[in-house]
Amino acid sequence: MTQEAAGPDSICSVDLSALLHEANRSGLIWSGGSADLNINLLSLSGDREIPAHINNQVDVMIVCVEGAGVVTIDETPHTLTTGQIIIVPKSSARSIAATSASFSYLTCHLRRGGLWPTR
Repeated sequence: MTQEAAGPDSICSVDLSALLHEANRSGLIWSGGSADLNINLLSLSGDREIPAHINNQVDVMIVCVEGAGVVTIDETPHTLTTGQIIIVPKSSARSIAATSASFSYLTCHLRRGGLWPTR
């Protein structure tokens, strides 16, 4: 099953579990959104992490889809397990690490064009 990213004016339904099991890998699994939102499905194996970085533009919602992980915000660790969410305020330093064999999570934030996080 292949699911493409939603276009800015389209409505789509996405089976996150199916995408994760089909991909069977770490990294970016799926990306979509709308004219106003960016949505990304990512998966980290137990030995992978996203290093600390700062996003000065938008707040980010992180939803744990599968497994468990730690989202460290401004040096304070927050454990997430399946079904839990956390909001990362803009201008906060954050890092993300798996604490189980696999940690899969969805990020959602206001659309921003071509910007990369800074350290």
